[in-house]
Amino acid sequence: MKSRADAIIALILTGILTGCAGQGAVSEGDTSPIQPGEVALTQPPPSKDPVVPGNAGSATPGTQTPAQPPVVLPPTPPKEEPPASPTQPPATPTNPPTTPPSNSSPCPIGRAELPAGTWGAPDLNLNSASQSGLVHGDVVTSIGGGFCGTLLETRTRAGALLSRYYLPPGLMDYYTGLAKYPTGGFIVSGMRSVAPADPQNWVIHRMVVALIDEKGNLIWKNDFEPEGPSLQNWGYSVVTDKEGNSYVAANLNGFSVVKVSPKGERLWTYNFAPSSGVARAIRFDREGNVVAAGYVDVNPQSLYGDRDVFVIKLSPKKKILWKHRVASPTIDYAEDLAFNTAGQIWLTGWSVDLGVKFKKNTLRLPAAFVIRLETNGTRTAIIDTGRYASRIAVLPSQNILLAGTPQNDQLIISLLSPDGLNRLGEKTFTNTCWNGLNFMEMGSQGEIYAGLTSGTPVGQPPAYAFGSIRKVTEADIKGR
Repeated sequence: MKSRADAIIALILTGILTGCAGQGAVSEGDTSPIQPGEVALTQPPPSKDPVVPGNAGSATPGTQTPAQPPVVLPPTPPKEEPPASPTQPPATPTNPPTTPPSNSSPCPIGRAELPAGTWGAPDLNLNSASQSGLVHGDVVTSIGGGFCGTLLETRTRAGALLSRYYLPPGLMDYYTGLAKYPTGGFIVSGMRSVAPADPQNWVIHRMVVALIDEKGNLIWKNDFEPEGPSLQNWGYSVVTDKEGNSYVAANLNGFSVVKVSPKGERLWTYNFAPSSGVARAIRFDREGNVVAAGYVDVNPQSLYGDRDVFVIKLSPKKKILWKHRVASPTIDYAEDLAFNTAGQIWLTGWSVDLGVKFKKNTLRLPAAFVIRLETNGTRTAIIDTGRYASRIAVLPSQNILLAGTPQNDQLIISLLSPDGLNRLGEKTFTNTCWNGLNFMEMGSQGEIYAGLTSGTPVGQPPAYAFGSIRKVTEADIKGR
């Protein structure tokens, strides 16, 4: 029987070979030329065989399987469907309920949530919201699944629980983005699944963006109709400006950036090309423009598949300020981005080579990398980090912090110098569980909050997934 890792690799190939019709390619001006010796190694050099991401419970410990975390690549339907009409109106926000829903515990009689814990390693007696999170002021708010429903939790920076509320049932299945709303409450983005009309089809994923108040009550939501043939639409990272407009990195019929008004109405959508790629991360720059990063599908005729890292900078009015594609004939992904004080952009991502034949002067990305872009979108560095990371932050010291859970094993956090060339420290947080890193947020003093979903292997008590949030400082990684 094939492992889940093998199945996901097959899905990657299937999605590339069957789901790429109508894809476009950016112009040569959108990419910077390959420079001799452009790919540099961190010092000291990483291990000879870099670790790349796998899937929980799908591989033998230590096995290096070039499989992608399933949240990155929703399945591609096995058969084509007609594209959505270009005149199709945007989804209409749901009117707020006239009576706010009760926020009492939905737990049945005789069952209760586990007691709240504080920052630390995954603990079988700890139940923390950990799908998405953010730091605002002196508190940390996060969302995640509990025993009896989805929880909205707010804690002090020391980890003490201040409040815990339940979100409306069925609002979303995955809460992958969280932002503070300027007048109170939170913008959340994610996905909910619905059964397909044809039982032979894949489950339909609908992108959802919603505003909730401080107690988790729904103010409004926009439940987006699927667009394009894939029917697999997600909202990932979200940011909100001071006027209450939100920008979502999404795969709404391909790599997309969606702007939503303070009332929940869609104002505009940027789409790279129909049915092509995913935007995973989005941030504001110092001028209030948005920079989004992810990947796009190119060259659908490629036998082995071809995905490129793609980054775009857009004004609030959807003007394209610049775009950058890292052209390489392998399957490449950007997972997260961060700015330093100079306005340079650092990306973290990974690459899989399934047997591509490289021509002369063709760029081969490392299996795990960080990429630096200048303020005008020009690429000035590609650095082989030697270890997979899905989250990146630039600390107040300008040192670069990378975090990931290779093979869904242990949380590993690395610290690089401001130029990315020197490894200043690394720490592995060990436990007996499988782990998946969902978010990483930085506080006002440079402290890092890493939210994980963890769980025990099948057959070992308690045999369920639970959440945890770990607080880490730069001194922790340096060992001081």
